Amino acid sequence: MKNFLFSTVAAAALMTAVGAASAAGLSDGGNEASVVQYGNGNVNSQEQTLIGGWNGNLSVNEQTGDLNKAKTIQVGSKTKAYVDQIGDKNDAAQTQYGYSDLANTKQVGDRNKSTQTQYGSYNDAQVKQKGDHNTAKQTQYNVHNDASIKQKGNYNDATQSQSGVGNEAGAKQKGHFNTADQSQTGLYHDASIKQMGVHNDAAQTQKGMVNDAYIDQIGFGNGASQNQDGNWNVAKAKQDGFHNDAVQSQKGDGNTAKARQLGMGNDASQTQKGSYNDAMIEQTGFGNMGKQEQFGLGNEATLIQDGGYNMSSQLQAGYKNVSVTTQDGYGNMAKSTQYGDYNLAKTTQVGSYNMSTITQK
Repeated sequence: MKNFLFSTVAAAALMTAVGAASAAGLSDGGNEASVVQYGNGNVNSQEQTLIGGWNGNLSVNEQTGDLNKAKTIQVGSKTKAYVDQIGDKNDAAQTQYGYSDLANTKQVGDRNKSTQTQYGSYNDAQVKQKGDHNTAKQTQYNVHNDASIKQKGNYNDATQSQSGVGNEAGAKQKGHFNTADQSQTGLYHDASIKQMGVHNDAAQTQKGMVNDAYIDQIGFGNGASQNQDGNWNVAKAKQDGFHNDAVQSQKGDGNTAKARQLGMGNDASQTQKGSYNDAMIEQTGFGNMGKQEQFGLGNEATLIQDGGYNMSSQLQAGYKNVSVTTQDGYGNMAKSTQYGDYNLAKTTQVGSYNMSTITQK
């Protein structure tokens, strides 16, 4: 996601408007602004204020089409901003306050909107939209944050907010009416959302440091939510199908949650409060429901569902408990509850309409 500079457009615009003297001007401390407009009714605004540095700011805007809008505000030194719009009625806004920030927007299509705001230093924001009516918003505070949004299709929406140091967020959408929301507060988080299809929804929130979150959605109407509060947590959700839903919540340190859904109408919920707990749900089929709750330290929960309308819940509160549930068939119900330490519970159901309850204290 780094160094995505649209260099060909930037170089062409610079040569057209300011010539080979641009680089020299920056090294001497002056700001540089370039605009190229082809079409009718396009609007461009570039404001630059050099503060606290030897190197000036650079802004390059190019508009091809009709009724496009581009606005760039730069306050600081050595910031770079690029806008490239091809189509009609696109809107791009860039605001940079700081040192050595980079913002790139490329829009191909009609009525796309991009907003990029950076406060700090060495932040990198990239937006690439192809299609119509797509919306991208990026906000970055502090230093060394990277954000990337790539959208291809129509009516997609992506929002990224970063506050801290060394965070990375990437959202990639291909299709229509997809939504991605990423929020990072703290240090060195990594968040990734990939969506292919229609009406998929994904949200990620990270607080603390060094948390990793990944969502991969293919299909129609899938929903995934990940919430991490702590350190070194890992959450992964993969959905392939229709109307699957996954919710993962982690509070503590070193927890791992994984959910994989293949089919239609499956529901997975994972809650971890504690440290170094491990939870995994794998669902294949339709209408399956799985719930895992872990409180404590070093617990392990595994759920595998294959078929339709199976239901399972696993609760662990304590230390080093292990729960494994396998359901293969239709309409099975299983419940496992563990309190204390070092308990082991295994449930296997093959067939239909079986019921099982295990309680350990």
